[in-house]
Amino acid sequence: MILEVAAECDGIDLEALAEAFDAGRARHLVFEQYEVARSDAVDGSPHLFLADGTNVQNPGIEVTWEEGSDGFWRPTIVRDDPTAYDDLLRAAAAAG
Repeated sequence: MILEVAAECDGIDLEALAEAFDAGRARHLVFEQYEVARSDAVDGSPHLFLADGTNVQNPGIEVTWEEGSDGFWRPTIVRDDPTAYDDLLRAAAAAG
């Protein structure tokens, strides 16, 4: 599936990407990230960790939790500010 999507993108060396997948060159990174995700540092998804130490779960999203009639709790988005990503990118660019 990833290769099918990549094939539709300009500037992608599809052969090199397929080779990298087959060789598993980035596999260790997946497991490193998995270990971080298992830690108490991650509150949910998405949870962003930036080079300057900043970490933000669900940037720009504010939720409340409401119990459904089935007894399960569900998040309800009460605010969605997509500019939060712009702010994070600007701060990362300024720090880098």
